[in-house]
Amino acid sequence: MPRPILRALGALCAGVLLVAFGLAVWLLPAVRSQAAALFAPGSAAPARYCSNWDFVNNTGQDVNDLHVRLQGVTTVSDIYTGTLNPFGASTTSVYSPTADTYELNFSGATVFDSDRVHIGLCTDTPLLRIGATDPSAFTWTNNGTTVTPNPLFTGLEWSWQGFNHLQVRVVNEQNVTTTLMALNLLDAENALGLDDLNGDVAAQLPLVLDLLDTPRTLAPQSDSFFDVYFNPGGNTINTPPYQAPLQEPNHPYVLEAVMNDATDETNGNTAHLYAQALLPFSRLSLPFISR
Repeated sequence: MPRPILRALGALCAGVLLVAFGLAVWLLPAVRSQAAALFAPGSAAPARYCSNWDFVNNTGQDVNDLHVRLQGVTTVSDIYTGTLNPFGASTTSVYSPTADTYELNFSGATVFDSDRVHIGLCTDTPLLRIGATDPSAFTWTNNGTTVTPNPLFTGLEWSWQGFNHLQVRVVNEQNVTTTLMALNLLDAENALGLDDLNGDVAAQLPLVLDLLDTPRTLAPQSDSFFDVYFNPGGNTINTPPYQAPLQEPNHPYVLEAVMNDATDETNGNTAHLYAQALLPFSRLSLPFISR
């Protein structure tokens, strides 16, 4: 048979084998589910990071404005405006490329002394930070006049060291010593919207890991790191190195943090953080074919 025909038949057979292999891989349920997650339309996916935090007006007087500037956040896809947020929608929600901060201003409501406020947002940025160089990044005002002390803020970073290794960084960026009282990793099972990212719902979620064995003091401008390894075998290990079950891509976990003002633990100045993150895509392993 002439060589050109042999080459054509060889190319045709190779193409048929390639298509057959692709169909076989696609029909494998585990691989198909991961492929669907990898190529799902971006518009249909929930935000990778959503956080709500609540804190107390500890100024000793009434206030009517709250000002927030978040470092490193460029876009916000949703802002919590439910009943626990007395202000409702923010009056300002804008990114400043010069300062690399996302500014949120809330006004139009009175927050009485000792009242608790609950606000939050969704973003694709794994940071919830106000920055150590801006003392006015998280402040109260009353009729435009700054009222101190500032509300407590719990800084957080989700840092994926690998597909199965999460490093959580908790940061105290304010000029007051704080005590981290609790840090719990919870399994949300289904992604929560901002309306459900609160203490009542968190109390009903299964506890995966208690990452804090004893309360931890955080001096001003200090941080603390916690490592979680996601185990493909589905095991949970509650002692360092902490291990949690490795779930499917985009599985939601919620981190609950409780922080107190360590300078006066009797004044009730406590901040709660409820932060949700979706697991990143796991590695897609295809069978090796030897020649």
